[in-house]
Parts: sequence; structure tokens; C-alpha cells
Amino acid sequence: MSKINFKLAFLSTILCLGVAGVANASSSSGLILEGGLHFGGDRLQTVYTSNGTSEVKAGGGLSFGIGIGVDLAPDMESRITFGVKRDGVFGSNGEVTFTRYPIDVLILKKLDGWKLGGGVTYHLNPEYADTIYPAIYDKYDDALGFLLELDRDLGLVYVGGRVTVIDYKITNTSINKSGNSFSLVGGIRF
Repeated sequence: MSKINFKLAFLSTILCLGVAGVANASSSSGLILEGGLHFGGDRLQTVYTSNGTSEVKAGGGLSFGIGIGVDLAPDMESRITFGVKRDGVFGSNGEVTFTRYPIDVLILKKLDGWKLGGGVTYHLNPEYADTIYPAIYDKYDDALGFLLELDRDLGLVYVGGRVTVIDYKITNTSINKSGNSFSLVGGIRF
């Protein structure tokens, strides 16, 4: 299957799951806003600053997402979110960033105040940019990965930990970078 056909098939499946979830949504379904702090992955660059050094990593950074949460059963929940995940170092003479746009699909089992589950993540348009002279821009292929998550259920709010397993490949090369990470995530469901 070609890369474009795989992308279309994957995105169509996600869209169908989302439409089916909305069509079957119970009164406890709703909009989700989510954020995360991510640690890990291969080092893409070490940046020297006036305060020392900082690293930009393939699994690190901050993320923000929006999506929908749907109760599939009294003890099962699904979440589909789309967002942005970015790691970077910003200075007066330029910036170094790694940006990607994840689509996350999770199925979680409710367990006495906790939620445990897993799913898939698909990262669109990963890009490394270094605007410090000489400028460098590396495009990466879209990447498919896997998620494992444990949340503390606080009613409309949840906080927890997430493990992401994913690899990024620089377009038209054989160079791979691990984006595997551990994350602290939190969200609110309206």
C-alpha cells in the first residue's frame, strides 16, 4: 500500500470512528481539551544559551489538543483528539524547534476512580527547524505510534501518565529518530 493510500485509509478510519462515536453518543459525551508535558526521545540538537545548554528531543515538549470523549459503555470511554506537540529552544538570535500534529485515539477502561487504556497516535507533518545560522529545515514522514495511558478520574477533569512509542524518519533518507516518551497529561471534558 502506498504512503498516500495508507494516510487516507488511516484518516478515513479515524473520521468514521469519530462520526460513529458522535452518532451513538450518550449524555456523558463531550468536548475534550487536553495538555501534556513530554519527556524523552532521541536528542535532535543541543543548543548553547547564555544560561548553559538545552536539548531539543524527538519525544519532548508541550502539547495541546482538542477532541471528543465518548462513553462506549458504563465502564468504557473513547477519546479522539487532534493537536500540536512542540519542543523548542527560543532565543534572540533564532530558535530550534521540532513540531508535529498528533491525532490520538484512545480506548480506556474505568476502574474505581482510574482509567487505563491504550490506542494509536498518528503524527502529521513532523518538522525540525533551526533558524540559527546556517538555517536547517528537516521534514519527516508522517508517523504511526502507540499509546498506553493511566489517568486519575476526577469527574470532568483527568490527570495521568502516558507512554508513547513512535519513530520518525527524515523524508527521503534512512535516518530514524526515536520519539518514545513519557508524558504527564491532563484534560477537561465538557
